[in-house]
Amino acid sequence: MTKTIILAGITGLTALIMSSLSVHAIRPMLIVNGSFESFSTAQRILMSQSILAIVAATLGHYFGIKLFHYAGIGFLLGSLLFAITIVR
Repeated sequence: MTKTIILAGITGLTALIMSSLSVHAIRPMLIVNGSFESFSTAQRILMSQSILAIVAATLGHYFGIKLFHYAGIGFLLGSLLFAITIVR
């Protein structure tokens, strides 16, 4: 559970950094390249899936069901793979 929450926190931090960069630092570059929408979508997906992974890990710990832990890992892996493909 702890590893899943730490990994979800790192993923959430990555999404937060992406959000800050897309709003302030690299927004003009993203708009010129036409990739602002896809970058924003990837950021939102990372943030929502990291929150879901934290919820799944917490529920797994609370109820003692190992399947929630695997669901949290699945949320994180799926969101990272999807975010990578959408930004490319």
